[in-house]
Amino acid sequence: MRRIGFLAVLVAIGAVGCATEGTYEESGTEEPTYSEPAYTEPAQPAYESPFEETYDPSIDDPEVTIVNNTDVSITVTLSGPSYQAVEVAPYGSQTIIVPAGTYSFTGSAPGVIPTSGSDSFDTAYRYTWTFVIVETPQ
Repeated sequence: MRRIGFLAVLVAIGAVGCATEGTYEESGTEEPTYSEPAYTEPAQPAYESPFEETYDPSIDDPEVTIVNNTDVSITVTLSGPSYQAVEVAPYGSQTIIVPAGTYSFTGSAPGVIPTSGSDSFDTAYRYTWTFVIVETPQ
């Protein structure tokens, strides 16, 4: 099965919680006391944006370059302060200008499981977003 993906980094810092064993302590003539086990909450994954960003004070609205690193045409939709649907040819790229803000996005291609998420674009930044197709075991 093929699914559309993008070059993003999702780093799991510590995805599993941890419990230590309880302990008994003896002290002189007193009864032993039991200490409850300590539990450490699992760390949440650290998220990095799928966009490479470059600061450019000469531009006002964010510029987003969508790079299609696949053998099929992809469609990327952005929904937020404005709506845009962009089709990018295989191994091609397209640059769009959008108002700053938070957008929901979807990347799709024929015969491929789509990907979606959300991210923010800031004024005076250029963003590059590279899409790939990831083979998944069936």
